[in-house]
Amino acid sequence: MSTPATTDELYTAAPQAKGHAGSPADRALGSDSADAMNRSDSDTPDHVARYSRIYTDSSGDSRFEGAELPMKATNFAPPVDLSAFVPAARVGFMGFPANWTGEPHRAPRRQFVIFLEGEVEVTDGQVRRFRPGDVVLLEDTSGRGHASRACGGEGVLMAVVQPNDLPGSR
Repeated sequence: MSTPATTDELYTAAPQAKGHAGSPADRALGSDSADAMNRSDSDTPDHVARYSRIYTDSSGDSRFEGAELPMKATNFAPPVDLSAFVPAARVGFMGFPANWTGEPHRAPRRQFVIFLEGEVEVTDGQVRRFRPGDVVLLEDTSGRGHASRACGGEGVLMAVVQPNDLPGSR
């Protein structure tokens, strides 16, 4: 088994989806949600929200990819850097105990997972380790899927956000 990469290593090693046409961020956000924000005239983001993406490739294998959502200075009580909003169908929480290991599985639908407590290793052939504060967009709703396990000797708590307007949602 390979040594798990941290999220920071993922972003320094992988090419970024920086809001170019057809990127997951663009598909997720749509054009009107960005226009609805009070943005500056510059196309350069002030900050980016980084997340990992797990998707199914053309061979049916799950793969990791680093991605970014651009954030711009916005007058949003008080002024802050903010990405466009993605409408959500449901928000819930998921957890499992220390040393839990799951069988390989596909994501039940396209969803964001936000890690709140504990550490999780996810493998698609490569191994990635996610810690509190990390965000993953699960899109491997077909193919062979991925496997997950709790590591670090503690239980895991995650927030799950299921967007209602992303292709592939069910």
